[in-house]
Amino acid sequence: MKDYEIKFLFALLDTVIIEIIVLIFFVKKIYRKDMEHITWDRLIFTGVFCSFATIPYLWFIAPYFLQSKALLYSVGEIAIFLMEAVIILFVLRIKFSKAIIISLSCNLASFLLGVFVL
Repeated sequence: MKDYEIKFLFALLDTVIIEIIVLIFFVKKIYRKDMEHITWDRLIFTGVFCSFATIPYLWFIAPYFLQSKALLYSVGEIAIFLMEAVIILFVLRIKFSKAIIISLSCNLASFLLGVFVL
């Protein structure tokens, strides 16, 4: 395997773990009264699905269209944040405003912690 693909796999694993932890924190602690209907399996599925549905695009598709690293990170992260908010909205069946807050928190945490881990 090439170095880029190995880095991708570590980034994917890192992202999945961090975003699931943040997702659990928001659903089971911050919004627990509003989100009692959300099961653990749906919560973990949502975290895994969000990462697997978005990260490959940022690593393998977006670089062909956004050659600048600054543009790739800014546009790419914003697009991922919005796509994951929509996924969270539909899979967890929550309000859009809460999906936005959760998605932003998950992505911010995974981006900032990912910089230190990778």
